[in-house]
Amino acid sequence: MKSIGLFLKFIFWLVLTQQTLGQTIWNINGAHSNINFAIQWEDFAFRTGEFKLFGGKIEAPNGQDLKDARVQLNIMVAGVDLIAEKLSKMLQNAEYLDSARCPMITFTCDQLKKKKKNTYQANGMLTVRCVPQQVVFDVELLGMKENYAALKVTGLLQKSQLGI
Repeated sequence: MKSIGLFLKFIFWLVLTQQTLGQTIWNINGAHSNINFAIQWEDFAFRTGEFKLFGGKIEAPNGQDLKDARVQLNIMVAGVDLIAEKLSKMLQNAEYLDSARCPMITFTCDQLKKKKKNTYQANGMLTVRCVPQQVVFDVELLGMKENYAALKVTGLLQKSQLGI
């Protein structure tokens, strides 16, 4: 059996809904958000997929400015969906994401760093296969309207970082 290739590329399209309780809390709106990924497969091909079961929030101490915001994202491994059901099940097994032992992927970031207007960097802890790893994601604020915000979050991970 061939292993997953060299890297995973994650793209999160998150739509957040706002509630204010002393600070601004943005909840991830699952109905309008996607967590997509591309997997290099057999060292020359790519497969794309998504995680369909996830939730989380961003707590912003500066209101609608995401500078210094805290992030919590939870992704259920059982919600992985690839082109073929066989591949989805293979990603869930012990050789890859090990959903039986570690059913959730989590990402926490204690402070978004502002890079320039509408762009941030999320240095945080990504836990995959029950193993935490320090990672960096780029965050772009695409816009805000009323109580909604749209973000594009991207990152590139080496499979060796994930223990795969």
